[in-house]
Formats: sequence, structure tokens, C-alpha cells
Amino acid sequence: AREAILPITEAAAELGYAPVEAEALEARAGIEHHLGDAKAAEAGYLAAIARAASGGNDPLAARAWMRLTFLVSIQYRQLERGLAYARISRGLLDQLGGNVDTTGNLIANVGKIYVMQGRYEEARAEYLLALALAEKERGTEGLEAGACHNLLGNVLARLGQSDQALAELEKSRQLFARNYGPRHPDLMWPLAGVGELLLDLRRPHEALSRFEEAWGLCVEGLGEDHRDCLEVSIGRATALSELGRLDEAEQLLVLADRVLASDGDFRRSSSLTRLAAVKLQRGHPARALQLYEQALAIFEASAQESVDASAALLGIGEAKLALGVPHEALAPLERALALRDGKPGGTPHHLSMIRFALGRALVAAKRDPLRGARLVEAARAGFAALGKGALA
Repeated sequence: AREAILPITEAAAELGYAPVEAEALEARAGIEHHLGDAKAAEAGYLAAIARAASGGNDPLAARAWMRLTFLVSIQYRQLERGLAYARISRGLLDQLGGNVDTTGNLIANVGKIYVMQGRYEEARAEYLLALALAEKERGTEGLEAGACHNLLGNVLARLGQSDQALAELEKSRQLFARNYGPRHPDLMWPLAGVGELLLDLRRPHEALSRFEEAWGLCVEGLGEDHRDCLEVSIGRATALSELGRLDEAEQLLVLADRVLASDGDFRRSSSLTRLAAVKLQRGHPARALQLYEQALAIFEASAQESVDASAALLGIGEAKLALGVPHEALAPLERALALRDGKPGGTPHHLSMIRFALGRALVAAKRDPLRGARLVEAARAGFAALGKGALA
């Protein structure tokens, strides 16, 4: 696809007609994005915007700003920049009287940014707005509605509404299959969403089955080196590690981390965190600590304190405990608890893990053993409620 579009962009540049050149540049940027080259895609969209502005093609400029909103937020985790791009796109759309497809995608992209900022209720509101627009303009059984159901399922899982989340994800899968066919790679997204939810519910066997199905669709449609396949692979590896299949899990995570590290993809924070967890399971706390600290640095570089960062902080604390320095575990574990306790997102199991680790650290460091004991008891109650009443 990249080779096919290159002559078109060159011919458009030679023609010197800005609206046509802008269309060609945007098309090429979209191909680069699809192929996983975020830097080339960003440069292409900005070039398309510049030519669209000089040629008076405001609808294209609005669409390109919308796509940049997604790119910089998801690939680079530059959330405030993403919201700034969204405002530019929305301003152009308002001047034009709106465009259904661009407006719907823009609303959904803003919702994704809110998810990454931990603003889950606001994200749900955006997704419901996008769904209403999709159903009004494209029908309740269209692809656009399917994409919105997928997003709603994921945010409902973050809000702890598991039954509703599963229903939304299944609706998304059905609509994708009906419109695309049963083997289209986009079916991987609702399947992977169900996999993540099943992991949260401590059902790794079922989670692995969903991830394997999603992986097969992705590889068949996009090739196993595609960034989206790597994201599914991280979920597969997590399920494998929870089933004790550590060699397979580590192999998948090392491969994913190597590729994601090559161009600064923010999703590397996930591969690092989960690889560190495997290292800790295997009895290598020093190496686990290094990996958790690298993951945390990626979160901190984005200037976003979120529930997601609490996983790296928990890991740092657990690694410090395993290394026999409980007093050094206190600060990261207190920070993890502050991010998670009483806030939406994460899972009850994750919160119990933080409480248990912090309680152990407080007791071992002799800082506040009474509070430590209370935290351990709260954690045990949480595990018991999830059917995990015994800890090794």
C-alpha cells in the first residue's frame, strides 16, 4: 500500500493543486498509521493539514486533526496535546456545520483520552454521545455502532460493571462479524476486551481462549509484526503467566517490548510492567525492579497520574519487599494506594494486592504495624470476596 500511494503523492505535488495534494498526503499518512509507523503518520497528517489550509479544504483539515488526536494520544500518550488537537478539529467542524463521520470519531477519541486520564464517567458520556450519533445516522446495526459498543464495554469494565461490559463487547463482536464477516481483524478488539475483563475476574483459562482467537484474527489479517497484534500478544502473555506458563509468557513479552521500544510507543509501559511481573514470579526481583522503574518512567513522562501507573508502583513495592528493603517499598506503595483507593478504574483484586503489599511493608519496616495489620486484613477480605481467600 505504501508503494502504491507514493507515486500518487508525487504526482499531486507536481500538479501543485493544494486540495488534491492534501488528499494524497492524508491518504499516505493513513497508510503509515495503519502500518504502525506513528512518526511518519504524524508528519504526513501535519503536511496534509498545511496543504489543506492553503487550498481551503477545511473538511480534510478537520479530519486530519481528528486523526492526529488519536495518534498523539494513543501512540505517544501526549494527552493534553491530543485534547488541543481535538479542539481545533471541533472548531473547524462547527464552522462547517458538522460532519457525521469525523464528528463521531472525534467524540470517541476524546473519550479515549478521558479513559487514559482516569475520567471514566466523562468517557462513558462521550461514548454514549458517539453511539447516539452513529445510530441516528448509520443505524443501530452498523459498523459505527459496533465500534461504540466496543468502547463502552471497555470503559464499563474500568468502572467495575462487568456484566454490562460483557454485553457491550458481545454486541460489538456481533456487529463487526455481521458487517465485516467472521474473520475480519477488527473482531480482535471486542475479543481482546473480553479477555482483559476475564483476567480482571481471575478467569485466566477463559481469557487465554479469547486472546488466542483475537491473535489468530490479527495475524491472519494484518501480520504478526503489526502493532495491534503485539497489543493482543501482551494480553495472551498475561493469561499464560497467570496459568504458570512463564517461558511462553516471557518469550511473547520480550518480543513485544523489543518492537514497541523501537519507536517510543507508549504501549511499552504495558509490556514492561507485565514482563517485570513474570521476572518477579521467576524469583528475579532485581531485574523486575529495573523493568518496573522503566515502565513508571514512561507514565511519568506523560505527566499523567492514573490507575494504570499504580501497577508499576505496586510492582516496585513488591520487588523492594522481595529484595528485603521494606522501608524503600513504602513510598511507591503509598503512592499506588493513593491512586487507586476510592477511585474508579482498576479492579478489586488490584486494590487488594496494593493493600496487602503495603500492609506487609509497614509491618516489616516497623513504621505503623497496626495500620499494616488492618491493611492486610482488608486485603484478605477482598481476596476472599473474589474467591481468593488464601495467599501463599
